[in-house]
Parts: sequence; C-alpha cells; structure tokens
Amino acid sequence: MAEGEIDLSSFQTEIFMDNYNRDHGTELTTIGYTVMAPLGLYSEKITSINELKDGDTIAIPNDVSNEGRALILLQTAGLIKLDTAAGLVPTTEDVVENRLNLQFQTLESNQTARALQDVTASVINSGMAVDAGFIPSEDAVFLEPVTEDSKPYYNVIAALSEDVDNEVFQTIVAYYQSEGTAKVIEESSKGSQFPVWDEAK
Repeated sequence: MAEGEIDLSSFQTEIFMDNYNRDHGTELTTIGYTVMAPLGLYSEKITSINELKDGDTIAIPNDVSNEGRALILLQTAGLIKLDTAAGLVPTTEDVVENRLNLQFQTLESNQTARALQDVTASVINSGMAVDAGFIPSEDAVFLEPVTEDSKPYYNVIAALSEDVDNEVFQTIVAYYQSEGTAKVIEESSKGSQFPVWDEAK
C-alpha cells in the first residue's frame, strides 16, 4: 500500500500500523475501525494459569507490537509485572517482577501455535488460534479482556494519509461497518472477534 500497489488494507492493529509508520517513514492512516481480536494464552499442558510452575516456558510473538501486547496480557493475568516506562511496547527486558521465573521463547507470531507441544503455554493471535482449531472464547487459558484501554489493538482499515477523505474509500468503510458484516465476523471467528466501530467513535 505504501508503494501504491493497493489502495486500502484491513489486517492490522492500529499500534502495529503506528510502529510500521515510525520504522519505515510511511504515512498509513486509519480511515475506519473493524474488529477487536483478543489475544489469548493457550496450552496443551494446563487448563488454568494457576497450574503454571516455577521455570515454565511461555512462547510469545517476537514483533514489537505483539510482543508488548503479549507481555501486557501476562501482566493482566497476574503472572509478571512490567516497567511502566515501557508503555504499550515492553520487551522481555522490561519484566521487573516474575515470581514464577517464567521463561519466554520469542517466535514469529505464526509459529506460536505450532510451539504448543514444546512449551507450557503460548500466546497466540486470535485468527491464528482459530486456524489452529481453537475457539478463543472457550479454549484460551486466559483471554485478553476487551476494555476502554483496548483501542490500540483495534484492527483498522488503512489508507495513505492523502486519501483520508476519499469518498469511494469512505463508502467502502460504511459498507464494512454494517450489521451484515458484524454477523459474518461472529460466524467466521466463532464468536471470538468483536466489531468495534461503534466503540471507536
């Protein structure tokens, strides 16, 4: 999209896009919000975070936005504490309390589901969890809560900054943000992704 090969994209969270813009000097811009796809902690070895033991290994995605999001998820679950100065993009270096001495294995996000046999638990993106046969709302050991602080993790329809007011693009957004689309999202995600365009207004 940055090179003009396509006009719109709909695959990324806002924080992922913001990091991409900063790293690549691009000006991709949100023109509409789509879904919130909660991140989850999954396991083939435990059914509750209370079953985690000292020294257990957890796989997490290794890209900037998802690694930070995964660590914040583990903090929300009460497993670790992070340096508040790291904001929304902490790394494993920002873990300041780790009472179980958990070990973190950082992997490409599309590998965290495959790692389940080799680790105690794995943080997996919602779409990849569904592809792996999970129903996130039912199968996650711990699922990311959807709150007013979730907006950085809302997925977006993005365009180049000069196209923000493009009437055709705004029409596409309007058609996307419809009741019919919401029903398709619920069906295709097995009830594990949530339309957020109303919340984002």
